[in-house]
Amino acid sequence: MLPETLPVRPQLDLLRPELLHTAALYRLIDRSRAGLEPWMEWVKQIHTEKDVHRFLFDAIRFNEGQQRCTFLVRADQQIAGLVSLVRIEWDHHRAELGYWLGSGFQGRGLATQSCRRLLSYAFEELCLNRVALRSTQDNQRSIALANRLGFTAEGQLREALLKEEAYQHLQLFSLLRREWKTKKI
Repeated sequence: MLPETLPVRPQLDLLRPELLHTAALYRLIDRSRAGLEPWMEWVKQIHTEKDVHRFLFDAIRFNEGQQRCTFLVRADQQIAGLVSLVRIEWDHHRAELGYWLGSGFQGRGLATQSCRRLLSYAFEELCLNRVALRSTQDNQRSIALANRLGFTAEGQLREALLKEEAYQHLQLFSLLRREWKTKKI
């Protein structure tokens, strides 16, 4: 079972999702829709609080089944976004990092700090060896975040994402536990 919270710094923590967060998360997604849609395909499927309720229900279930490790980002007592480890493969000690912040919370270092805390949890508590990160080649903010966190660029997955009826390349990055311990970013 995931801890209820992972402290990051004063006024910033990672919070285990609960159904009681439905309304706040829906409002955040709805207010941030224009900024999220270019990067997050799932936003187009969120139309009501019921859609977010289903998402949170699944997140809780996947957390309990250890298939994912999802936390809400809480900044200044407000839901600010989400960070997660997805595609967890326990047999191979690897996962993939996912994250997003609402538009009013971007540009303040919250994504970097929240991802850094989740990576610490991944390597030190979950004993993962490798965390990957994928980004479209035009998402410069995501690529910059990967670099700030010490990820290594591994290459490109050519035409791996169909977006708006056009194939896009994905940039692939990874961070290994031994690199994390050495760099302690």
